[in-house]
Amino acid sequence: MMHSIMTVEEATGRIIGLQFPQGEISGIGLSEDGAYRTIRLMQEDVPDDERCSDFAYFIEHYCYDKSNSSFVEIPTRINNYATWDIPNSRWVWDPASVLADIRGLRNRILSSTDWTQLPDNALTDAQKSEAQTYRTALRNITNSLDNPENEHSVSWPTAPSFLA
Repeated sequence: MMHSIMTVEEATGRIIGLQFPQGEISGIGLSEDGAYRTIRLMQEDVPDDERCSDFAYFIEHYCYDKSNSSFVEIPTRINNYATWDIPNSRWVWDPASVLADIRGLRNRILSSTDWTQLPDNALTDAQKSEAQTYRTALRNITNSLDNPENEHSVSWPTAPSFLA
């Protein structure tokens, strides 16, 4: 790994890529737009963790701390939007992005139950009412969410047995 370079997001330290160029390494430093940093990666820069010989593991479980030019181990990502906040040692994310995914999933579930509201379906009146109640609960699911981690952290309403 003596002749490798790594690209990281400047703001978060997230590792974007690892390359093994042939010949001379150029382009080290901050990108023109200031969004990315390219660093020369030497063997001694890689944490002394045998799992880091697997580059996929290294990229997923470490980020670059520019304050001391080292790599910091991070816990498993909570959601696809999370970035590791190095100074505070915690995951942070934009809840609006997570809510958008939750709404998307909710809308797909609602769409799959649209047929229950058609007048010519074979459901009983009690089943139609149960379906309406379920659909209302789905529509209201985001009203009480504050800062969900992901769609799995939501208490989804239970679907009526005839929809499961």
